[in-house]
Amino acid sequence: MKLKSLTIALALAATSASSFAAEKQGFYIGAFGDYYDNSWENVRDYAPGGLDVDDSTGWGLELGYRFSDYWSARLEYADMDFDWKAELNDGTSVSGSESGKRYGIDGLYHFGGGPFYGIFGLKNLDAVDEDLMFANVGAGYQHYFTDNFAFNAETSLYQGLDRGYTDVGAKLGHRYQLAQPEQVLLQVLAQLALVRFDHQRYS
Repeated sequence: MKLKSLTIALALAATSASSFAAEKQGFYIGAFGDYYDNSWENVRDYAPGGLDVDDSTGWGLELGYRFSDYWSARLEYADMDFDWKAELNDGTSVSGSESGKRYGIDGLYHFGGGPFYGIFGLKNLDAVDEDLMFANVGAGYQHYFTDNFAFNAETSLYQGLDRGYTDVGAKLGHRYQLAQPEQVLLQVLAQLALVRFDHQRYS
């Protein structure tokens, strides 16, 4: 009887610990849609008025790690598509679009361990022959549909370090919490314990 009770307790503890760990810490991956609102004027020496670059839409990927209830960090890559316009010498203008990329690192602080979080980080942005560094701060919200799958929405302010650009960005995406080795081990132990209990009960 004591052995059966111990087996049940082990199974419940392993399952509970695994579920808790999956929610609170570990690696995660994500994908998002990206909107970047900027207004860069006279970017190149493009006579007479230079090249003006406007907002971008795109997509991105992220890889992060949740250290605790309150802290996490991530790497980010975004594929961007900027609109541009240039004034010509004859008074006419030309316009088009050009791809770019943004990558960098963020630290995230989860207020009270809850769904709202603050963002601070550094980004490199490479577009229209510009290679720029930005510091960013922002805020976000995430909602878990399951223990591992979440929706998140964010907005950030980007301040240029090379030039005086001040831009705003927004992201909507999904995030998946990856199973950690210790979680897998606990789940295996839980299954073995339940099998052991069933064997003892019917033998």
